[in-house]
Amino acid sequence: MEQRLLRLEGVTADEPDLILSALRTMADRNVPFVDAYLAASAARSGEPVSTCDDEDFERLDVPLFS
Repeated sequence: MEQRLLRLEGVTADEPDLILSALRTMADRNVPFVDAYLAASAARSGEPVSTCDDEDFERLDVPLFS
């Protein structure tokens, strides 16, 4: 289903695999898309996430910057 979103007319994405990963995480972990996208980006780069929203990110299995 998520892949169909990226094939809609007028939709373009610079990093479709990152967006698809974030959409799946958003659905699976019940977190906002922006948090899922940031977590996917951090996981790809190997960098920790700096956030005040520890509750959502604890469910995302990414290292947090403290």
